[in-house]
Amino acid sequence: MLVEEKYPIIIEKSVQKEEKVISSKYLHFLDEVAETRKSEWIDGKLVVQSPASKNHLSVSKRLTRLMSSHADRYDLGYVAFEKALINLDEGIQNFEPDIVFFNKKKVEAMSSTTSMFEAPDFVVEILSKGTTKNDRGVKFINYEKFGVSEYWIVDPKLKTIEQYILQNIKYKKKYKLTQIFKIGEYIESEMLKNFSIPVRALFDTYINLAELDKPIRQIFEVKIKEKNEIISEKEKTISEKEKTIFKIVNTLYNSGTDVNQIQEMTNLSKSEINKLLNL
Repeated sequence: MLVEEKYPIIIEKSVQKEEKVISSKYLHFLDEVAETRKSEWIDGKLVVQSPASKNHLSVSKRLTRLMSSHADRYDLGYVAFEKALINLDEGIQNFEPDIVFFNKKKVEAMSSTTSMFEAPDFVVEILSKGTTKNDRGVKFINYEKFGVSEYWIVDPKLKTIEQYILQNIKYKKKYKLTQIFKIGEYIESEMLKNFSIPVRALFDTYINLAELDKPIRQIFEVKIKEKNEIISEKEKTISEKEKTIFKIVNTLYNSGTDVNQIQEMTNLSKSEINKLLNL
């Protein structure tokens, strides 16, 4: 397939030679460079990123899995990272943010072969020596300009997260800095509903895993509470002696003791044990 067919861009015959050269370079970027390397098209020029450090990758991995698992668990949308090419301004601004989130409506407009994405709802950039200028400059300006509702800038050295929310200020959409969040504080996203995490979860693997397990623990606690409430209701309908036997049998059964072992330990028949377990 020709490059022009894969990425249709109209090049007027009347444009100057300089513009044709730039356009062909852009097509080359889309067809070859963007697919193989971490690269971006910034202000009409190719920018190839240096390999990321271990610290950068670790922060990215921790935040990505927290965001992705939350979005998947509650069916909120789609989280992508590293090689998701965001087309903000065709032929001028095409970025590959560290992490992005798209809401369900935008996801529904995608196909399985989508390889160039519209402006996401939420972008995260993780600062490094080679990207700080663009993350705070041209990218900040264009995320704001093209309607990215939420922008986080993560600083691995300072261990902070800057949260910017797009707001209408004097009839223009402008980012407003909500807060610079530090270790010991929690940050909550506005675009990724009910996503609230401790800042430390980006920089500490154990805290990160604990946050990842938190929803599962919450579900387990709810189930335990429901079960205890059912048991409490059942206890109201039986005698004190039966309550004692009921508690013993249920405790043994919940600890992994099978019915035959309970029978030997309590001298109850299997039918009596099953009756107590099904009360």
